[in-house]
Amino acid sequence: MGGDKNRRVTYHEAISILTAQADADYDGIYTPAVTGPPGGKVFWDIDGYVDPLRGDRTHADSIKTSGGDMSAVSILHYLFRSSMVLSTDAGAEVWEYFQDFSRICMGDAARLAYMGGLLPRPVWVDEFKQKLVLAHPGHAEQIDQVSIATVIRPQILAFSYPGRRLIEISAVSREHLRSINLLLWTVADSILNPESRPDGIRAGEKLLDLLLPWIFALYYHNTNYSRLPILRAPSYGTFGAAQRLSHTQVEFMLAHEFAHMLLHSGKPFDQALEVEADGFAYDLLFDAQPFVEKETPFLTFMALRWLFLYLSLDRIVGAVLADYPVDWIEIPIRDRELPFLRRAGDLPASRSLQRVWQLGDLLLFQAKGLLYERGPLWLKKQADEFRENFCFPANGPS
Repeated sequence: MGGDKNRRVTYHEAISILTAQADADYDGIYTPAVTGPPGGKVFWDIDGYVDPLRGDRTHADSIKTSGGDMSAVSILHYLFRSSMVLSTDAGAEVWEYFQDFSRICMGDAARLAYMGGLLPRPVWVDEFKQKLVLAHPGHAEQIDQVSIATVIRPQILAFSYPGRRLIEISAVSREHLRSINLLLWTVADSILNPESRPDGIRAGEKLLDLLLPWIFALYYHNTNYSRLPILRAPSYGTFGAAQRLSHTQVEFMLAHEFAHMLLHSGKPFDQALEVEADGFAYDLLFDAQPFVEKETPFLTFMALRWLFLYLSLDRIVGAVLADYPVDWIEIPIRDRELPFLRRAGDLPASRSLQRVWQLGDLLLFQAKGLLYERGPLWLKKQADEFRENFCFPANGPS
């Protein structure tokens, strides 16, 4: 017995443990209060860069695109096209409708990139600033003076420029994270559902392969985003949950940068300031807002948990591609989790929601374990195949 205490639990053993009680009381995925569209074949993300009801959005403090760069065109196409997501059971007629929409998005992307103009400003930018003002009314004037700009950079990144009163966030951040959340939630719920469990377990086994194109896209700036996989959602509940998680994740990134603006102006960099900025963001997301639904705090916890686990995997891939020493634990990222992990035990959540969270964690750990087992040489070979199939001709990672 003593020799087994440090043995790693296998993926299939963990699935058995997590689903042991799920069959009897499986109640489906988390379902937001808002209902889906009639027919459930097309889901619209109206918080992004295209609003089918109100048309395009523009705002004066958006950043202009950098000119006729095919990579920029493909990113813009991806952002616009991501406003529509098909259900998994959408047939040929709906797929044709999606293709027509995609062609329109490509035309808009090319005109914006080659002729100049302003990138439409997404709804979540203004909603975040409103939330921040409500939480910190004493800083309302300072908050109003800070501009938030989305920029065409294929990274999960936000950065503050205190002297310019500007925060930049990569335009792909929210849509990229929504795709990751959609993958995780779809596979987790498929595993929980007794009818689809075998397919879900197989999808979980190859999750690393499903994630790698998205991770590689963050490291090759000549990626053709138009060629990335087109994900579908099995239901409005799954789509809505992925939306909500990604919304929280970009709000965390923005809140961290706002903390630097409001609290750290003129101070030299210090790791303690980074910890304080994280604390400011956690307080905003967990405490400084009225929760519409009782499970909203737990969804916030899930969003941050999956964000840091995904960023850990992302950083490992980046280190291998750049031939840096690999920190397989990613201690700097994992340390950032501790303050909000302490909150998890007191947050209300249904059994179904808790199991989706646990399986999402398991899936990301499983992907990391497979990456470790397959090793750097295997990963670099996958990167070469990605560059050949998904990138415009250019020099390697930048």
